[in-house]
Amino acid sequence: MAAPKLPPTLSWDPHHRGHLVFQGSSMAPVKHILAAIGTSSSLVEWRVRRICESLEEATKLFLAGKINTAEFELRSSANFLIDAHLNVLQKASQKGIAAHSAVEAVASGDENAIAEAKKTDASTVSRFENFMSATKAEIIFAEHWMINPDLAFCARADIGLLINGERWLVDKKPKSRIFFENRLQVTAQKFCLYRITESGEKLENDFDRFGILLNNGNTFEIQPVESQFDCYCWENVRQLYQSKQKLDYELRSNQ
Repeated sequence: MAAPKLPPTLSWDPHHRGHLVFQGSSMAPVKHILAAIGTSSSLVEWRVRRICESLEEATKLFLAGKINTAEFELRSSANFLIDAHLNVLQKASQKGIAAHSAVEAVASGDENAIAEAKKTDASTVSRFENFMSATKAEIIFAEHWMINPDLAFCARADIGLLINGERWLVDKKPKSRIFFENRLQVTAQKFCLYRITESGEKLENDFDRFGILLNNGNTFEIQPVESQFDCYCWENVRQLYQSKQKLDYELRSNQ
């Protein structure tokens, strides 16, 4: 996927992949910082579950006499299970990208973009339109950068909404469950000082509430992210990342 277009006041750091530069300060993306806690536990959990489900399905078919021994051994082999998992992972990724783009299209208000989104994921377009109608939400922005130059991190914010007089900063997750990493990603945006618009204007982070937009049947719902525990965890992860970066730099310097 191509890197998102940057506002004129931001640039990519040529020395650190994925990092942004604002007024001379390099900032690590939140996703890089979260990598300091290791490979995404939610993704690992999903991968293990999918492989186990494939193995269980093969076992049931064999016991029911619907496949022979050779076919069962094939379906139970590591290569088959890995290939099947990668195929599902690719389809899930494509589905997630389509759903994300569908919500972004509706948020933009661009009729041509909405029409294109309906061709690839009409159900997500319909759900988000139902959500907007039911909550009487107003779009503040779609896809802006949130930055904290002082603590050297940044995040790509999905959508800002005005609902019942409250300003919500919302992360889109077109699925029905969220994981710990998702909450930390949103929590990090609470600690961003500024929002950078498409024109490069620097605005204060003046949002009242933060949350995750979840799939809920024929509509969406916002799951608030307001836990002090998440705030505590985010700060510890951020400090862990900075310590790791400092250690890596010292090790490279001594080589």
